[in-house]
Amino acid sequence: MSLVECPSCHKSIEVGSIGIYECPYCNEEFELEDEDVSEEIFNLIDGINDGSIKHSIVYQRFPEKIGIPFLIICVVTSFLIMPLTLLIERIYFVSKSKRNQRKIIFLHDEYLLIEYEISDSEVSHTREISLDDDFSILSEYEPGSDGAVRSPSYAITIRSDSGEQVFFWYSVTDVSTSSIEEFAKFMNKEIEAVGPYRNHRYAMGKA
Repeated sequence: MSLVECPSCHKSIEVGSIGIYECPYCNEEFELEDEDVSEEIFNLIDGINDGSIKHSIVYQRFPEKIGIPFLIICVVTSFLIMPLTLLIERIYFVSKSKRNQRKIIFLHDEYLLIEYEISDSEVSHTREISLDDDFSILSEYEPGSDGAVRSPSYAITIRSDSGEQVFFWYSVTDVSTSSIEEFAKFMNKEIEAVGPYRNHRYAMGKA
């Protein structure tokens, strides 16, 4: 089993072999196709890992972890069914995703974005996007929910002039890191704030 992103809502979902799946979040169907990773992609990733290819990390999602505060709350309130159930579900999800990573890397000399996932030490779901002078960076701020049940986050889209794009969610409390502001500065690009909360004081970029 591995985690992939739904092409409609971009949430991470668990899938098995190739076939048609229905996203549990948006209920949209999508097809998971068998994908052969080319030797060229393998060589690029090897160059990224050994440092021989000049690159910048735009985004990376790490394997899930169980936070200490979450664990303490569940243990202290374990006499209640709901916290115990949440803990069991969290342990199950972490055990399934502990070797799953997603990375978006910018290759300086190639002027290329490469996106790939690593599941159980194997590279999968790769994609390359050639950037042009007119590519754009969009940021949609989501303020989260009251009581910090859902943390504030940013939906980031990097879109080429030809319409190709990569997308990722980023939250300061998530198991991911984003260097999108550093990337925008390096590329001399402004981040465009979009969506209903584009004028929020914490929105990233200019509306």
